Amino acid sequence: MVPRPVWGPQGTVFGPLLFPAFINYMPEVTTSATRQFADDGLLYREIRTEANSTELQRDLDALGE
Repeated sequence: MVPRPVWGPQGTVFGPLLFPAFINYMPEVTTSATRQFADDGLLYREIRTEANSTELQRDLDALGE
């Protein structure tokens, strides 16, 4: 199991308050394309070279910080 940052325990009253803050923050810290939905978010990039893969990984890492 990979450790990941957690803003609060699952199922708490803070979940609905913290999720919009996180999802709205995505486009500000990534260079990959993002799509936002009511209760979900998507980060994506076309991978044609190793550099594309590296940039996507940097974006994923930035979301975890």
